[in-house]
Amino acid sequence: MISTAFSTQRSAASTPVRGTQSFVGVMAEVWKRPSLTALEIAWRWAFWALVSGSAAFYWRRALAPYVVAVEANAWSFTSFDSRSVLHAVRGVSSAVRSHLLLGIMMCLGWILLSAWGRGKVLQRLDYGAAPAFVSLSLISGLRVACLLAVIGCWLWAMLAFVQRMVVMPLSLHHEPAFVPFAAIVIVGTLGLFVLWMAASYVFQLAPVLCVQKRKSALRSLRESLRGGTLRGKLVEINLVIGITKIALLVLALVFSACPLPFSSVETQTFLTCWWIAVGLWYAVASDYIHVVRTAAFLRLWQLYEKPVAACTSAEEIAS
Repeated sequence: MISTAFSTQRSAASTPVRGTQSFVGVMAEVWKRPSLTALEIAWRWAFWALVSGSAAFYWRRALAPYVVAVEANAWSFTSFDSRSVLHAVRGVSSAVRSHLLLGIMMCLGWILLSAWGRGKVLQRLDYGAAPAFVSLSLISGLRVACLLAVIGCWLWAMLAFVQRMVVMPLSLHHEPAFVPFAAIVIVGTLGLFVLWMAASYVFQLAPVLCVQKRKSALRSLRESLRGGTLRGKLVEINLVIGITKIALLVLALVFSACPLPFSSVETQTFLTCWWIAVGLWYAVASDYIHVVRTAAFLRLWQLYEKPVAACTSAEEIAS
C-alpha cells in the first residue's frame, strides 16, 4: 500500500496540512509501483485504440469530402466571400449529427472502461477496497455528461464569437477581428479549464468513497459535494494536476518543434518517429499523473476522514 507519504502525518491528522504538502511523496510512491501506471495505460490506450480505428473509418466515409472543401476554399476568408466555407462547415456539422450514434457508443465505451480501470487502480492502491463496477459506471457516466455539457457551452460561446467577430464583418466587407477573437478564445478556454478542474474534484473523490465506504453512486456524490474538511485540499490538488497537465502539453509541443530547424537535413521518417515518441511520452506522463491524483485523493481521505469515521463508530458502540 502507498502509505509512506502519509504515515508520519496520520498521528497528527487534527493539525492543518496542505493538500499538496505530501504530493511529491505520493508521486515517489506511485513511481516505485509501475504496475499502477501500467494498468492505467492499459485501459486508457485500449479505449483510444478503439476510437482511433473508428475515427479513421468515419473520416474516410463521412468527413473527408467536406474537409477537402473547407481546405480548398480557405482563401475565401481573405477575399471577403465566406459562403463556400460556411457551406462546407455546415456540411461537416450535418455529417457529425448524422453519425451521432457513433459518438454515443464511444461515450458508453469510455464509461464502462473507465469504471473498470479506476476500480482496478483503486483496488491495487488499497487491497481492502471493494469492487463497485455499477456505482463507478454511474459516476463515470455523470462525469461524461457534465464534461460534454461544459464542452457544449464552450462550443456555443466560440461559435457566437465567430459569428460576431469574423462572419459578420466578412459579410459586411469589413476587416474581421482575428486578434481579439484569438485572445478571447485563449483566455476563455483557460478560465473554463480552471473552473472545471476546481469543480470536478467531486468526480475524483466519489469513486474513492464507493470502494472504501461501500456506498452507492448517489450517496458517494452527495458526500463528495459536502467535502467537509477535505474540500479545499482536494481542489488544491486538482488545480495542481491541471497545471501539471498544461505544463506537460507545453513541453510536448516544445519537444515536437525541436527538430523543425533541422528539417532540411532530416528525413521525414526521423521526424515522424520523433513525433510519435513525443506523443507516447506525453500519454505515459499524463496517465502517471492521473494515478498520482487518485492516490493523493485516497490517502487524504484515509488521513482525515477515516480516523473520524472510526472514532464515530467506536463512540456509537460504546454508547
